Amino acid sequence: MIAGNESELTVLVDRLRRNRRRDPHAGGHAYSQVAGEIADRCARLIDAGEATIAVPVLRKTVDPMTAALTYMDSSSGRLGDDLAT
Repeated sequence: MIAGNESELTVLVDRLRRNRRRDPHAGGHAYSQVAGEIADRCARLIDAGEATIAVPVLRKTVDPMTAALTYMDSSSGRLGDDLAT
């Protein structure tokens, strides 16, 4: 597998879980980088014919990102753009 193993992707998805008590302005850039890394790895998996691995990971990614949008400042639109990717 060219984009890393499933457990590495699971670790990245787990990093998208957001603590509601955290400052809504903190960590937005780092959060966006993790989301981008997941999207990049999944795109490489799909290009390599490994969509059966990528699609479930992408589905698991949507819930924590949607929840994070409720607690994080996304006035720049960056997080919404990441989710659309």
